[in-house]
Amino acid sequence: MARKQHQKKPPLLSAEQEVAIQSGRAALADLALPRRTKMRVFVKLAINRITESNIGQSAAALAYYTLLSLFPLILFVANALPYFGLTYKGLAAYLTQAIPSNVMNWLDPVIANLLDSSSGGLLGIGAVATLWAASLGVNGLKMGFNQIYGVESS
Repeated sequence: MARKQHQKKPPLLSAEQEVAIQSGRAALADLALPRRTKMRVFVKLAINRITESNIGQSAAALAYYTLLSLFPLILFVANALPYFGLTYKGLAAYLTQAIPSNVMNWLDPVIANLLDSSSGGLLGIGAVATLWAASLGVNGLKMGFNQIYGVESS
């Protein structure tokens, strides 16, 4: 069997145009090209920039740090509620309007227990853990932006 020879397609842009677009000296919209060619070039450029800047990795790291900081935040808020003078009746009345009844039936005993017994130690641990996890998230966000915009970390 004879193998088919794949002919190379001509490039969508000249080397000069590609350098001008990559460097930001020329806008893709300003080039005198057919609309379909502009769309192909745009998609190609977008895919290249997404893969070069590791957006997927940055998004995964930010999702991880957000989830990591969620549980200490809940611990902190749950132990801080009694210090604000909230009563069970007032909080339950508000939550009944905001949360579906089947979820409220599950949350009702948990909220009552939290408001009856809070721990200063857990409040401190929750605050420290929340700040630690949030700082990891902010650092991950900073590193992601630095990578996307090509800024070297100092």
